[in-house]
Amino acid sequence: MAPRCPACAQEVLADAAFCHHCGAGLRAQARGAAAAVAAPAPAEPPAETPAETRAESRAETPAETPTERPQPLRAPSGELRQVTVLFADLVDSTGLTQRLDIEDYRRVLAAFKRVVVGAAEEFGGRMGGFAGDGGAVFFGYPVAFEDAAVRAIHCARAILRGVAALETELAQLRVAVQARLSVHTGAVVVDDAEREGGDLFGEAPNVAERLKQAAQPGDIVVSDTTRRLAERRFMFADMGEQTLRGVERPVRAYLVVGLSRDADPMSGLAAEILGRGGELAVLRQRWESAAEGEGQLVLLSGEAGIGKSALIRVFRDALASLPHRVLSLSGSTIRQGSAFHVLRTGFERFIGAQEGASAPERAEQARAFLAAEGLDADQFLPALAQLLDFEAEAPLQGAPQQVRRAVAVALATLLDALDARDPLLIVVEDLHWVDPSTIEFLSDIADMEGARRRMMVATYRPDYTPTWRARPNTTALMLSRLSRRDTMKVIAMVAGKPLPPEVADQIAERTDGVPLFIEELTKMVIESGLLRDAGDHYALDRPLPPLSIPVSLQDSLMARLDRLAAVKDVAQIAAAIGRRFPQALLRKVSGLVRETVDEALAQLTDAELIFQLRASPDAEFEFKHALVQDAAYHSLLRSARREWHGRIAETIARDFPDIAAAEPEVLAHHWTEARRFDKAECCWTAAAGQALARSANLEAITHFEAALACIEQQPPSAARDRRELDLRIAVAVPLATARGYAHESVRAAYARAQTLCDAVGETERLFRVVYGLCRHDMMAADHQRALKTARRLSAVADEDGDPAHQAAADRAMGSTLFYLGDHHAALERLDHLARLDLSAEKRREALSYDVVDFKVAGASYASWLCWLTGRADDARAETLRAIALGEETGHLFSLALARAFASWTAEFCGDLNACGDHAQTLAKLSRDNNFGFWTGWAQIMEAIAADGPDTTLQINEGLALWRGTGARLAMSYFLWL
Repeated sequence: MAPRCPACAQEVLADAAFCHHCGAGLRAQARGAAAAVAAPAPAEPPAETPAETRAESRAETPAETPTERPQPLRAPSGELRQVTVLFADLVDSTGLTQRLDIEDYRRVLAAFKRVVVGAAEEFGGRMGGFAGDGGAVFFGYPVAFEDAAVRAIHCARAILRGVAALETELAQLRVAVQARLSVHTGAVVVDDAEREGGDLFGEAPNVAERLKQAAQPGDIVVSDTTRRLAERRFMFADMGEQTLRGVERPVRAYLVVGLSRDADPMSGLAAEILGRGGELAVLRQRWESAAEGEGQLVLLSGEAGIGKSALIRVFRDALASLPHRVLSLSGSTIRQGSAFHVLRTGFERFIGAQEGASAPERAEQARAFLAAEGLDADQFLPALAQLLDFEAEAPLQGAPQQVRRAVAVALATLLDALDARDPLLIVVEDLHWVDPSTIEFLSDIADMEGARRRMMVATYRPDYTPTWRARPNTTALMLSRLSRRDTMKVIAMVAGKPLPPEVADQIAERTDGVPLFIEELTKMVIESGLLRDAGDHYALDRPLPPLSIPVSLQDSLMARLDRLAAVKDVAQIAAAIGRRFPQALLRKVSGLVRETVDEALAQLTDAELIFQLRASPDAEFEFKHALVQDAAYHSLLRSARREWHGRIAETIARDFPDIAAAEPEVLAHHWTEARRFDKAECCWTAAAGQALARSANLEAITHFEAALACIEQQPPSAARDRRELDLRIAVAVPLATARGYAHESVRAAYARAQTLCDAVGETERLFRVVYGLCRHDMMAADHQRALKTARRLSAVADEDGDPAHQAAADRAMGSTLFYLGDHHAALERLDHLARLDLSAEKRREALSYDVVDFKVAGASYASWLCWLTGRADDARAETLRAIALGEETGHLFSLALARAFASWTAEFCGDLNACGDHAQTLAKLSRDNNFGFWTGWAQIMEAIAADGPDTTLQINEGLALWRGTGARLAMSYFLWL
């Protein structure tokens, strides 16, 4: 029998160190290891107040009576998180137990654990406990970090340094202590997100532990997912795919080989492409002033991912051919509390010291730098020694504060000496994360008065306020989001070739003009397998699903929410409501008192996660970014999401009838996500009806298809089949309008409807189905089959005497006979149609199963038949009658047909001016109303009327569009033209 995890009782592999379900250690008892060691949580905002405490504090706040507010609903405990798991393994622990007595081995193991715990504390990790000779560290829970993967690798490097330092401490044992480390990033379920010790369920801990199999002593090995998240901070060597025991799929592994010097998140994109030409011009102008001795300070602000680093990179590239120096400084979330850390790493790069250089090597590099610049070593070397941590012959003396001040003064003097020779560019990225000591130094040198050939550019996020705004020669720039046009340029540049329009549109819609979001979501789509590489473009061969959050953005987005842990539950409920959410609905759904909701919304607004669209009493809010909403929503477990959607739907239906009536698709969405498919079906059908009333055919198709999807989730029954039959007939009409009657989706809808008619013994609806099949066959130029179905329609209409059915049969038979060349018989049927007394109500009713008003279609076909039988004046009269009938109905697709037929009649009569007028009107109707069926027709006839040099090209393009609808009708005429 397979062993079971003591924490979650799930079956586990016999030799596993950690449970792959919950991440708990498994071998602690077998090896006699100490109990799991838990590191304190990182110094971040406190976790949420426990549910009971929150409930008590809310209950104490008077506002509404119990009848106005239900008791707060708590969703099932738990949360979905992305975590990066670091596994630290003591190499050859079995050999150590054989070479050492048990107390000495205990000492080695304790020292190793101390190193791991210390590194975890330093970089904000949470210890997951030790299983004998190995320990797991989690990054991204209970508090998410924007750079969780980067922190994990830094932590691994610190563990290797710490283990190497144990050589001295354990020298008398005469054993080599070594470690190997592995890192993986993946999704986990936190069993109790409000409890710091909540269990983690998922594959990520197991993959991280198993990945150690690919590591040699002293190695750090990471999975491909982790590499992608950290590739701009570290360099990696590809180790190929690894088959790991207990892991179903091979895992591609990478060896960490060092730090990367290129930390620019969007180094490949040009500022002009990003729509930053204006800002780039300002930077160039300020540089010209600085180079002439008028020092400049530029403060560049913008939200995360907006392209600050990319703009700096392009600006630096523009200076490449000019004499200048660059001192590059970069803030770090990890080292905010380390004095002069940013300055130290910046000066290491500035003097050319290599990453990982020893103290003597740094000293030698500093001396070489000063000598090359002709600067006095006695004056500057002590300060550099203090900053870069190497020995100096005459070290700085005094109290710590005096030494710090002496270092700052010496470095400022050094920069003065350098910019006197060549203009100096000082770049400070992520000022909001720079340590206080470096901030103090930068403040001292930010005064640009006097003859300074220096320019400092500092980037920061909007929630940070630098204290230097009032300095002379200061320019403040704020980067805004990209326009849709520039967004599309970035998508195209990242993709390398055109994407399907619907894919590019969804990327643009969900990324809100933020360059980093655009880049990462585009990459994710290309790498997802969703698209097919069609040579010079990408193609989409299946319906486009909603795009998920890229793994590369998951940590960053979740970190924003975790910084507001006390109100994150409100953000999650709001996210379930939608990107836009009324305050009153949020309050009703959450069950919280007004003051609590108001305070939560105020905090979310201050943090710029949401913004207010309308003020009270009908206050409405919106998430600033679609991806932030997604992050909040998808952190809820599936069961919790379902419960919240049910609560939202019930609340809308009960308390917000205006929303339910005006936006049934909103209510339908929530019923669907709550898996209340019967209610969802009704609402989707209502939404489709409203869309059809607005001639919004694409929206109607979407809503009808959603209703059909809900039907499929319901148990079989005759009633269910009848409802599906009605929906199949209904969806065929907008499908024919948008895609053309000959499109395969139209025939599929009617074919399924005919099958359902046979199954339920339906006769009334069968007429509509057969009529639809007849129209499809006619447009597909299958005239014999169309004639057969038209005769069947005539027989049914003669039998039941319904005037609408008679009109439909006349329309079907008249048009089919026309295409078969029986002109006199066709005119007889169309004359009969014209004489039929059809009420306006009957004509409107018929539009539920045809895309065109019968009378308009009859007059349009009659105009062609009159011309073919030598009655040109009657043909023109019938054309005008068809247009008048179309305008009378107000049905735009019918009017489009009248104009299309009129363009042909005018061309028959040799009146190219009239032909062009009708074609232009048709083209505008098609563009304005998404009538894809008529687009090719209009282009062909416009080209014929214009008779210009590109006529043949335009006709061929129009033919391609016409064929794209599935139509084969009229091809002989178009080809003759």
